[in-house]
Parts: sequence; C-alpha cells; structure tokens
Amino acid sequence: ERRFELAEFQHAIDDLKATPFRRLTERFLRVNVSPGKADWFDDQTWAVVLQNYRVAAQIAKQGGCKGFMFDVEQYEGQTFDYRRQPHRETKPFAEYQAKVRQRGQEWMKAVGSQFPDLTVLLTFGYSIAQSGGAKDRSEVSYGLLADFLDGMLDVCPAQTKIVDAWEGAYRYKQEDQFRNAYETIKVKSAGWSAVPDTYRRHVQAGFGLWMDCNWRQVGWSVDDVTKNHFTPEAFENSVRLALKTSDQYVWIYTEQPRWWTREKLPQAYIEAVRAAQAK
Repeated sequence: ERRFELAEFQHAIDDLKATPFRRLTERFLRVNVSPGKADWFDDQTWAVVLQNYRVAAQIAKQGGCKGFMFDVEQYEGQTFDYRRQPHRETKPFAEYQAKVRQRGQEWMKAVGSQFPDLTVLLTFGYSIAQSGGAKDRSEVSYGLLADFLDGMLDVCPAQTKIVDAWEGAYRYKQEDQFRNAYETIKVKSAGWSAVPDTYRRHVQAGFGLWMDCNWRQVGWSVDDVTKNHFTPEAFENSVRLALKTSDQYVWIYTEQPRWWTREKLPQAYIEAVRAAQAK
C-alpha cells in the first residue's frame, strides 16, 4: 500500500479554493474501497489505509467539499466477502465481524478527526449485506459491510451525516420502487444495524439514477431516444420521483454522455433534469 501525504495534493486543494463555484455547491470527493486487497488483520497495512483516508478527508475539507462519495462496490478483491478472506480457515466469521467493526471505528475516527461535519454518500448500505436466500451473512458477498458500517456509527461525530445513496435505484421508473427503497433505508436497515438508535440519528436516504442505463445491452442513442432505457420524459419523471422521495440527495451516473463537454448528451436530457428540479 502506498502512503499518501497531504502535500502531494496541495495543487488540487488550491484549484478547488480558486474555483468560483456558483451552482455546484454540493461537491463530494469520491473515495473507493477498491482495490480492496488489504488484510483486515494486518495492522501495518491498515495504518497506511487510515492515513490515506485521513488525507482524503483533509482534501475534502480544505477544498470546500461536503464530504465523500464513498463507493463500497467490490470492483477488485472481495473486501466484504468472508468466503474470500485469507484467514477464513482459522478465524470464524464472528472474529472477522469484530475486526471489521473495529476497522470501521478506526476509519470514522481517522476521517472525523479532520472533518467532523462530514457527509458520506454510500453507494450501498445495509441492505446489500443481508442474507436473502443464504444461511447467514457469512455466505453473502457484502456480508461484512454491515459490520464496517456499524463500526462507523459506533464513533460517528454528532455532526456527521451518512446517506444510503441507494445505487439500486439506477433503473427505477415507478414511484412505489422509490417508496419501498426509502422504507428499507429508514426502517428495515435500522433493524439490521447493531446500533439502531445511532443509525436513526445519522442516516438519511438518497437515490442514484443511471441515465444511460444498460447502454451496453440496449445502446445509447442520441438520435432516437425511444431506444434508450430512459427517454427524456421517463428520466424527468424518475428524477422528480427521486427528489420527491429522498431526504436530500439524488445523484446521476452516466458512462456515455459527458456533462462537461456535452458529448453524446442530447439537450432534451439536460432539460429533463431542469424540469424535474423545477417541479
């Protein structure tokens, strides 16, 4: 693991400070768990991990950001899958749970020491860690994520806000989909947490939408938008429903359209977002 120092990013902090933001008032620094190859029981490696997140918190704070977009998706490695852990033959699931919860506490202490009023947008929350048809969370690919989140909440500063930003809404078009997800975040997930009262104090519900959803399968057409998963009208409706249901945040993900250069971005989709906000 490479250890970062704040001085390496001073130019980025200076750029953020020098930018006259007007509309983009809610800015988040994206941080990932990927590549996710750190051994939960390796104190030396975790010292580096925590240092790097501490630096990230300083960048976000000094750069005027609201906090982190914390992407917990396992793009590489299986950070939260007990079945993939190197010591699973000698350390039972409960021992891993305790260690992961400890690391969650350490993580929150590290970032909170630099940015106590941090807002953390999570791509996934407690729901993805649940067993479903499996016997228990030891057989779920994200099973240990719940323990990490419990650790975060254990030592969460009073001013810190955690948002389950629900990437699972990427394809949503119906109001009941957003309402059911909201219920899961606000009620069911509190029951899945080991610290439900703390959860209720700190956790909000948000939603993510993937504008060019499934473009590899259905394509992304700028000429015939009826071929897209979301037409501009459908996307306006989904953004409106997400904003109506969310506690505060709705985020939009794209792969083909480019918002800065307008590449592969029909004007109708820009107007759809504006219309949804206006309504």
